Amino acid sequence: MLVGDFAQLGAVGAGGAFSMLIDDRETPPELSEARRFVEAWERQASAELRAGSPGAVDAYLGHGRVTEGNRDEMLAACYAAWKADVEAGKSSLMLAVDNATVAELNRLARAERVAAGMVADDGLALSDGSVAGVGDVVVARCNDRHLRLADGEWVRNRDRFLVTATHEDGAMTVRAIDRDGEVLLPAGYVAEHVELGYAGTVFSAQGRTVATAHALVGVGMTREALYVGATRAREANRL
Repeated sequence: MLVGDFAQLGAVGAGGAFSMLIDDRETPPELSEARRFVEAWERQASAELRAGSPGAVDAYLGHGRVTEGNRDEMLAACYAAWKADVEAGKSSLMLAVDNATVAELNRLARAERVAAGMVADDGLALSDGSVAGVGDVVVARCNDRHLRLADGEWVRNRDRFLVTATHEDGAMTVRAIDRDGEVLLPAGYVAEHVELGYAGTVFSAQGRTVATAHALVGVGMTREALYVGATRAREANRL
């Protein structure tokens, strides 16, 4: 049995097979009610947004979920809102469509953490052009069955880790955030497949559920990307 949503983002590479399979069935079973959201209006608005109804945007505007401004202002606003939620003990996401914007948000988060003494200033060069030191949150971008955590599980694409040590040979010791155990990531893996993990693309957020989410919206953002960015959180999705 295949389960999914043809109205969300497809694969980064080739895709479209799921929609084809749906079209091939006369009466495919379909989820009719969203249960993630605390607010009743957001359940309805999310369904309208999924269907591409322009009226869905009015609901987010009317409930104060949209902030507007130039790019620099919105980068700062996105980070500030996410930071406030994290410091309040909430699980939260910073989201953008493209890798370049994600990298900017990640660098902003790291710089403030270094300034606050929460993260080591020096560290190792990562695949996204940034640096990560002890205390940083990083994300793996490649499956590797040879890299095993203490519980026997292997490192998977999109796993999040907290850096606990960096080594002179370029390797990095990290502790899993969403699972159990530590693992030593070799220098080659760190340089080619590790990125800062404070922000992520909307593609990386599909399937996740958090308390709050803050998505950076710009010209050219597709309906599918907007839908994912506006529906990851239970309590509040902000654009």
